[in-house]
Amino acid sequence: MTVNINPVPRTDVQSRLSVMDVDWRELTRAANAEFNAGRHIAAKDTYDLALSTSRRLLDLAAKGGPGVETAPPRFVVSTLNAVRNARAAGLQDLMQDLLASAADVFIDQLSAKQPMSGFGEACAVHLPVLMRGYLNEIREAGLDEARYQDQFERARENALKYLTKSSIMH
Repeated sequence: MTVNINPVPRTDVQSRLSVMDVDWRELTRAANAEFNAGRHIAAKDTYDLALSTSRRLLDLAAKGGPGVETAPPRFVVSTLNAVRNARAAGLQDLMQDLLASAADVFIDQLSAKQPMSGFGEACAVHLPVLMRGYLNEIREAGLDEARYQDQFERARENALKYLTKSSIMH
């Protein structure tokens, strides 16, 4: 006999989110283990899967689904893990592409005409975290920071615009 210990019915989206969240955690743990063992190519493949999963979580949240507060930080963690691994593997082009792409995802969300309020706020809060990680990785790789100034400015402008617009609306 099966007993349902969760009396609250779960929607398909909530169930999918729960499965994806577990997948993300397991993938992240597995990739971290590969990274810590110095197996950067194996870690790359697993970090890519974790990043893809976090992006799907982010897309669900952006559409008003669950995970509004958790999807942006997971996306930041996945991105910075993949970037750290790419740097360790000597894949600077990949590192730069991952950073630029992730920043663009948040910038696009913040510049949307009608971002979901809680989701937009979570993106605005986590964009600076991503950008600090971005700057740190650029410095660790010995890359020229000036080359990335434009992206930093766009991130800053969009976060400020969103927060200003958000505070006016509240």
